[in-house]
Amino acid sequence: MAAFIFDPDELCDKIIAKLESRLSILQRAAQENPADDIINVDQAAEITHRAKQTIYGLACRGEIPTLSKKGRKLLFSRRALIAWLDTPKEKAHAAA
Repeated sequence: MAAFIFDPDELCDKIIAKLESRLSILQRAAQENPADDIINVDQAAEITHRAKQTIYGLACRGEIPTLSKKGRKLLFSRRALIAWLDTPKEKAHAAA
């Protein structure tokens, strides 16, 4: 039976590299979606001039951009939502 030998320093270096990579991803996400850009379903309904139930339905069908579906908490990016409203399909919906 071969003994498993590992270098603790090498293992620590790998763990640190992985943590640094994940931290970098989180920092980029925070820059792309600052706290004031993140809105809830009530705010999304207000911006889109749609009922909350309509927003939930659109999110469920993947027809509206969402940041996350944390349990019962649905979050949106204000910028992404406004960009979505500027799409031709949504402009036609608003004009109707």
